[in-house]
Amino acid sequence: MKKLASVVVGLIAAAAPANAADMPVKAPVIAPVYSWTGLYFGLGAGLLSSRNQATTGTVQVGPLVFNASPLINSDSLNNAAFRGSGYLGFNWQVAPKWVIGLEGDVGFADRTTTFEGFFAPGAENGDSADSFSIRTTWDASARARAGFLLTPATLIYATGGAAWQHYEVSSTCASTGNITLPKVGFGNCSSFSPATLTDAVTRPGWTAGAGFETAFWGNWIARGEYRYADFGIGTTTFTRSSTIPAANPFSQTVEVKSHEHLLTIGLAYKVGDPVAASNNGGARAAYPVKAPPPAMMSWSGAYLGLAGGPRVSEARATTTALTAVTGFVFTPLGAAGMATSQQINGIAGRGEVYAGINWQVMQWVLGLEDDFGFADQTTTLLGYQFSPAAGGVFGGNSTFAMQTTWDASARVRIGYLVSPTLLVYVTGGAAWQRFSVTSTDGNPAELPQVIVNSADKVGPTVGAGLETSLSKNWFARAAYRYADFGTATFTLARTGAAFLKSETDTFDVRLRSHTATFGVAYKVD
Repeated sequence: MKKLASVVVGLIAAAAPANAADMPVKAPVIAPVYSWTGLYFGLGAGLLSSRNQATTGTVQVGPLVFNASPLINSDSLNNAAFRGSGYLGFNWQVAPKWVIGLEGDVGFADRTTTFEGFFAPGAENGDSADSFSIRTTWDASARARAGFLLTPATLIYATGGAAWQHYEVSSTCASTGNITLPKVGFGNCSSFSPATLTDAVTRPGWTAGAGFETAFWGNWIARGEYRYADFGIGTTTFTRSSTIPAANPFSQTVEVKSHEHLLTIGLAYKVGDPVAASNNGGARAAYPVKAPPPAMMSWSGAYLGLAGGPRVSEARATTTALTAVTGFVFTPLGAAGMATSQQINGIAGRGEVYAGINWQVMQWVLGLEDDFGFADQTTTLLGYQFSPAAGGVFGGNSTFAMQTTWDASARVRIGYLVSPTLLVYVTGGAAWQRFSVTSTDGNPAELPQVIVNSADKVGPTVGAGLETSLSKNWFARAAYRYADFGTATFTLARTGAAFLKSETDTFDVRLRSHTATFGVAYKVD
């Protein structure tokens, strides 16, 4: 028996190498490749705020040509608009934590800003049939990018390059002299044609900015980006013919200086290998049915942050009543065709401090947040010693100006975790805005020469944004908010020994704001 057992063991030992040799060889296990290198394409949405300064350079009336600079010849036509865009680029991950790339984008934001009663900057007739406007349409850019990977899935970057902006400048000179009160200007337009002239301009310029991107589900990349663009000065000449031989031709040369601020929140898809293993498919796999495991990062807790970005104030001043010494009262209905309303929009850089608390419930994050911001910005209407519809012979030294300063809000937030490190959210609540209106009369005989009225307005605010975690306690965000502060009513009164012994002006200011912010916050454990 012992002999038999020894034989069996010997046979098994001899057969083992042969069996092993006959087994098929398994293919080597190849780890997936994760890299930011590759082609990507995406769609973006956000805010375009344009700052346009239009200035009349020269005026020709028949054979006479003169420089308009000694006159009131400049107006601000600022605006804000929703902007949609598409972008395409290629990245190279040149080191474990560095990414460089090239990118192009095309955006569209259709918005028109109009000055009523002007057919060119400074050419005021006071007739609502006349107007001067700037309409922004498409823009584009071609840029380089250089970024640093804070984590394998989170990139911060700077970008810069060439940019183009297409806009249309329009002049409408259609007044026929039906205004009951005389205005300082070039007279009515009844002898000039055509009534409306439009010049389409595509201006080249440069752009620079910064942003952050975070990868989720392998090949998808979310971004928040801010860029500034400068398109220099474009020149347009409006030429009309006149039925009066001595005034033929009649033309104005207008220069438009244009700047832009762009906030974009985008979503892109990277072709080929996924971006980073840390978030590859993590949005679904990382969340169990009941509660996240103890090792998972939590969004719950209090946080404090700092942010910056542009704030656009959209304001419109409208004269509702003007009373002179004779007791004559006119309103927009009493003065047929009078331009009684003007936009006084403004754009300024804004700093902000914000604080809040989050509660994470599964893939949802609920929170409360307060913020306080400051942006000192003043927009001035030249030639108005009161409000729109109240220009005068001393307009050269008269101004009507609106200044915005601090703002604040108290809001709720509701967000969804697209991945463990990427939160998209909506927010809404109450907002406050401090602003003042200053009227300066250029006639020293009418007192007081300077009148200031201030108001603190409250209104609703809504917005949206995205946040990404940079580490366990640090978070970056890109956000947009809209606020509506309703209408404030003011009354100005002056007395004097000149032609008008006394004058009282009542007007409304309708105020809204667009706020774009990029921020970094620290979450307390």
